Amino acid sequence: MKELETNILDGGNKLIIGDRATKSMVMREYIKNHTGAFIVFDYDGRLYESCEGDAILVDFSSEGSVVPDLWETLLYSEYGESPKSFAATMQKLVIHTKPDRGSNDAFWTNIASSAFRQYIEYLAVIYKMDKYSLSSGRNQRRGLASLGQYANEMMNLMNRVTEGQKQDRSTVSGAAKATPAYTETPLYKLLHKYEQASRGKDALPFDGTLRNPGSVQTNTFQCAYITMLTMGDSFFKMMEMMERSRSSIARLPQLALKDFISEAPAPLFLCGTRKAGANQAIASLTLMAAACAASKADAKVTVLIPEIERWNLQGAMKFVREECFEQLCTISSFSDIRKLSSNAGIDKKSVMNELTEASDGILWLHATDPVLEEIFESASTAKERRYKLNELSEYFAAYYDRCG
Repeated sequence: MKELETNILDGGNKLIIGDRATKSMVMREYIKNHTGAFIVFDYDGRLYESCEGDAILVDFSSEGSVVPDLWETLLYSEYGESPKSFAATMQKLVIHTKPDRGSNDAFWTNIASSAFRQYIEYLAVIYKMDKYSLSSGRNQRRGLASLGQYANEMMNLMNRVTEGQKQDRSTVSGAAKATPAYTETPLYKLLHKYEQASRGKDALPFDGTLRNPGSVQTNTFQCAYITMLTMGDSFFKMMEMMERSRSSIARLPQLALKDFISEAPAPLFLCGTRKAGANQAIASLTLMAAACAASKADAKVTVLIPEIERWNLQGAMKFVREECFEQLCTISSFSDIRKLSSNAGIDKKSVMNELTEASDGILWLHATDPVLEEIFESASTAKERRYKLNELSEYFAAYYDRCG
């Protein structure tokens, strides 16, 4: 086709493959012509700048930024019906692990994943308990910024529970009886009550994962804690950013995603933050929250992700697509296939096959990478194909419709 009609990218899950300059041209054309609710994951902000202000910005730092209600949308969706189910969803969104190399790796992966689910479960419980928020003197606007305060306290508690820190509290029969000081904190007491109510009177926070019952550190609990921090690095960095910048973030206007999708006033651009490590979690939550909000609004939303490798979104996209959100449409692409492969922990051909198999439409543009050429050839028969991928000029495109 000599003139590419970008409306072929509408609906479903589309993948654009080609060299950076050609893809950029196609995406800018699509942004210019798109109507309806539209979200762009614009890592470096260049696409937003090209809109000359006729768009909504999310970067958590600029005065013109807004703060979407990501946490509330997810927590009060069908995925937040219970703290446990919510924690399981969050784990699939933001925890990224490479394939285990053996039973030892699998052991640490499992225990760290369980600890992370406990952490998210507790955050969900605390966030929904207004009484705790009020009693702590933190009756401010809810959202990721206020959540950062709870997350910071939770990190301190997890560290102390793991280390088994003690403090003498009383003396019985002339012998000092040591009681962990953290058990006297309001946060621990609240979590303890929650555990007793949900799992029995003998249940304790972080049982079975991070809890060190002794007075000294053990390698098992410490390694579990470190593994959890590594696996959930992006989410923890997001919470750290929200905690440190909560005052400035709380002053930014809050955006209700459901209203945005219903009204579609202008494109919404999510830009990378100054905390690069936090961007994967922010993007994953945004993708899932957009899907949930669109379902509630009963309206379509399109999410354009030009560089999925910079956001490290392969895992989150796979999970969201498997949930089969009928109101969510995605258009994704990439520029660095090596980084894609490194993120996934598999070879380039395998990660490309995963992306193409998950897409119901593939737009092929000029490219010279031999792996892309091989995938292109496997997606069409010799009889149908009249050219190689590296023979396409920037004015030509091949479109493969898996559903057609």
